[in-house]
Parts: sequence; structure tokens; C-alpha cells
Amino acid sequence: MPLSQVDTSGTTNGSDGNSVDASSILAHLEDDTNRYFLSAMSLEWLTARELTAIADTPLSTTYRKLNAMEEAGLLDRRKRIADNGKHPEEYRCRPIVVSFRLGGPSGLEMSVATTDSRQ
Repeated sequence: MPLSQVDTSGTTNGSDGNSVDASSILAHLEDDTNRYFLSAMSLEWLTARELTAIADTPLSTTYRKLNAMEEAGLLDRRKRIADNGKHPEEYRCRPIVVSFRLGGPSGLEMSVATTDSRQ
């Protein structure tokens, strides 16, 4: 069954109490660049400039993708304290749990949840 036929209409609450829209998460995970960013940010906190350098994408594209993924509940953001007085935002992927269940109107249902970010 193609993922486009999976019932993703439900929302799940993340550990922070915010709702997580399964279809929105799936849309972000379908994008190659987003998956690359999420993979890199699962290992360490990274700034938009660092992600731009390793993914070879325009900075504007990086910020657009980061903002959309943060809004979807996939990322945490914090300030990086730097000695030079500039304190850029840095991002980290929240752990994501995707579950599939047989049954329901479409035959297969998906739920998505995020958990507390690692420190």
C-alpha cells in the first residue's frame, strides 16, 4: 500500500502537550533535504549556517525548511552562546516515533509522536 493511502488524519500529542499532525510529519519526511537535515540534527545541535554548509543548500532554503519543521514539532531550538558575542540559533531533531496499525477505514493507520529532546 502506498503511503499516500495510509490514514494520517489523526493527531497525536507530543510530550510537550502540543498536537503533532501525522500528515504534516509525513510530508516533511518525504523531502530528501529535510531527511538529511533531521539525520544530521539527530546527532548534535546545528545552526542554519552549519546545515547549509553540509547540505550545500541556500541559506534561505535552510531557514524555510527549519521553520516549517519546527512548526510541525520536529525540532527544538535554542541559542548557542559564543565567545564572539554573536549567539546564533541552533536546532536539534526531536526523537520521532512513527507507528502503523492494521485496521480502520483505510486498512492501515499511522500515528506520530515526538518525545522530549535530548540535552
